[in-house]
Amino acid sequence: MKPELKDILVPVDFQESSMRAAEYAVQLAQETQGTIHFLYVIRKLDYFGEMMRSSSDIEKISAFAEDKLKEFAQKIETEKGIPCKTHVVHGKVHEETENKALELNAAFIVIGDNTQNGEKNSSVGSNMAHIISHSSCPVLVTKYPYRHVFNKIVVPLDLSSETSTQIRNAITLAKKYNASVHLVSALIAGVKHKKSRIFKKMEETQKTLVENKIECFSKLYPKTETPPYQVVLEYAYEIQADSILLMTHNEKRGDNYIGAFAQNLIIESKIPVLSLTAAAGDSENAEAVQKFIDPFGIIFGAIQKEENK
Repeated sequence: MKPELKDILVPVDFQESSMRAAEYAVQLAQETQGTIHFLYVIRKLDYFGEMMRSSSDIEKISAFAEDKLKEFAQKIETEKGIPCKTHVVHGKVHEETENKALELNAAFIVIGDNTQNGEKNSSVGSNMAHIISHSSCPVLVTKYPYRHVFNKIVVPLDLSSETSTQIRNAITLAKKYNASVHLVSALIAGVKHKKSRIFKKMEETQKTLVENKIECFSKLYPKTETPPYQVVLEYAYEIQADSILLMTHNEKRGDNYIGAFAQNLIIESKIPVLSLTAAAGDSENAEAVQKFIDPFGIIFGAIQKEENK
């Protein structure tokens, strides 16, 4: 998490989902006093498609897109008083989005969910999946209608190696937005509640959150036949949360990927989902942040011990 940064990147294709993302970015920019960067990508075609499309065609499309994007941005600047900038590029959507986020050192990428109200048998689109898995900054997948930005943050806990980064970012968000953090997880079969590793992790996490004056709640569900992502969603709806904080998983070779849990949660969630890669979660001043929020190493020390078991 890079809380000191204020540039918000919104890939726009003028479809309903990206317009929804723009609306959410406006609300986020109002909270952070940030600048919105609207990005339109002229999609690169296959080899023969590119051969058939001349440079003059690209220039015409680019000029038209730039005019439309500037008109849209100027309307937001006039009505909302939020500074906006526009960018039109030619290439692959996910690559250009990731490159622009790096160039801007963006605080967030905001993407509109293009599934129909969490419809079943859907999958995260390839561009969205790639951006979520490889982004250098947090990616917010927006839903509609939305609530206030970062008021109640749900954090699903597990025993993966990325948990310490996830918790550090939950603390950073909570401090920045004066939000409450809601930890949630479920037991596996045959494990007693207070003897489970996840219970110990949840207990230590909540202790540190409270010591840092962050309002915190936790819910550990018993073993159930309900899929874990549905357990998290039901809890989020029950408490009327406004966001869910997720980490992508990291394979041994260093690549991030979206597991089935995260994919299903993103698709079916009715509230925004904030996704983080390890790179997006590791702020430049992570060590200083850790010393500030956990000076005695209560939480991170406990987490590392659990992860090394």
